[in-house]
Parts: sequence; C-alpha cells; structure tokens
Amino acid sequence: EGYRGCQTRTRSGRTCQQWDSQSPHRHSRRNCAKGSCGNNYCRNPDGEPTIWCYTTDRRKRWEYCN
Repeated sequence: EGYRGCQTRTRSGRTCQQWDSQSPHRHSRRNCAKGSCGNNYCRNPDGEPTIWCYTTDRRKRWEYCN
C-alpha cells in the first residue's frame, strides 16, 4: 500500500489511466485522495495483493502492475 514508484504500465503492457480522470473508466474519487492525483502511476489504494491501476483500454477496467 505504500508503493510510491513511477510504474505506469500494467503486467500486460497496458497504459494506466490518470487517477484524477474519469475516462475511459469511471471510479471513486477516494482513490485520488491517496496521493495519486495528477499521475497515472500504479498504486494500491485499497489493500489489493499488489499495485494496480485503471487502464486506458476501454475493454479492460483495471489490471495489476509488476
């Protein structure tokens, strides 16, 4: 949960969506409050097993990052 690196791609190579963007995937603003606004870095705001992000791929809402 404390990861603050600069990873911007998912395990499959998809580009991460900016956390303060609601396009292409709408999501809760609470994720943005975790210090992720203004970037598209992989984060773990909700206690998942590892870092993740919403993707810019309309067919894939979110995905884990390495």
